Amino acid sequence: MGTGMFRKIITFLFMSILSSCSPVSEVSVLPEPPQCQPNQAFNPTSAKITLAGSVIFSNEKSDYYFNLPENSWTCTSPNSQVTNLFRGVDASTLIGAVAKQNNNTQDVVKSQLDFDSGGDFRSFVNEQCASLGLSYLFQVNSSSDEQIYGCQINPQVSSAIMWKQTGSRSVY
Repeated sequence: MGTGMFRKIITFLFMSILSSCSPVSEVSVLPEPPQCQPNQAFNPTSAKITLAGSVIFSNEKSDYYFNLPENSWTCTSPNSQVTNLFRGVDASTLIGAVAKQNNNTQDVVKSQLDFDSGGDFRSFVNEQCASLGLSYLFQVNSSSDEQIYGCQINPQVSSAIMWKQTGSRSVY
């Protein structure tokens, strides 16, 4: 074995030792996961409610999607028809309720109003629900002296607006 061959073997061994001792650094650039949930500073200028029960919160820069039946934020834009639009303070109130998970509470807001007993209560409720963009009307079994109707976006949403008529008084 000549000196030239000996140098090649030593060089090869030296390079092998160096390469096995040097740190392996892989540079991987992972894309940032999409931000599906808005931060606390997000202030929507509008909130659109879809027939399937999603809420699209928007401002000039961003859109965020909340799925009411699943009670979660999603990155997927809803493809259901928009049934109602809230702007300004109303949009802020909606996102505040979603952020605090108030949509799971049993909050009851009562208003009492006088209703012309000569009119059809079901038709009145149906008109009110339609004006709010709530297309699913249902009746709740109740005593013989009262009528209770409710309406919501769809049957999978766990909240509704309810109307109750007892005698000549209507409460919603």
